[in-house]
Amino acid sequence: MIHLVCIDHHQSFLDGLSLHLSQQEKMEVVGCFSDPLEAIRKIDWTSVEVLIIEVRLKKASAYEFAAIARAFNSEIRIIGISAISIGKSRQRLKEFDLFNDFVEKREPIKSLIASVHHVLTFPTSKKSSKFLYQIKSAKSKGLDVELSEHQLRLLKLLLDDCTYSEMADIQHVSVNTVKYHLKLLYKNLGVTSRGAAIQAAYEFGFVDSAS
Repeated sequence: MIHLVCIDHHQSFLDGLSLHLSQQEKMEVVGCFSDPLEAIRKIDWTSVEVLIIEVRLKKASAYEFAAIARAFNSEIRIIGISAISIGKSRQRLKEFDLFNDFVEKREPIKSLIASVHHVLTFPTSKKSSKFLYQIKSAKSKGLDVELSEHQLRLLKLLLDDCTYSEMADIQHVSVNTVKYHLKLLYKNLGVTSRGAAIQAAYEFGFVDSAS
């Protein structure tokens, strides 16, 4: 059985996609989400073989989320879908080395089904494993992570996928001040990026504290 997760900000598209995929022999859709962060919280990623994700999500970076999903499960295959031409997306595929394949939404559903079977023959991407490596490295060094109340609030804003400007407005500070404190937060978590910080929040058990 192939277990799939689908993420797209169009709920009607998700409903149709889930219906078509569930009708396929040996395919099971374990979750459909319009919010990637909800998917992180609710899905056991170790049991997912294929992630199908809209490459132009409205409230999050599909590329960053793909890296987070790969950090949870290094063997997951990721298919990017798009309602418009994927020419530029293919270029980013080469740059980020995160996706196994791309399919345009205007193509017949059989093209996506064929892609699901096809990507399972691919070796998984290695570049995005840097996120998981950062967490493991921090743990192997015996990093005792403690966050201040302010850092926990920042972490909550990261989990809510706020931009720098939104964080600055909420906290009534400048964008540069937000960036400075995020750098300190990343240092405490032993990571160097937003995606790895979100992963670390779960690995180190800060999600409930930040909520």
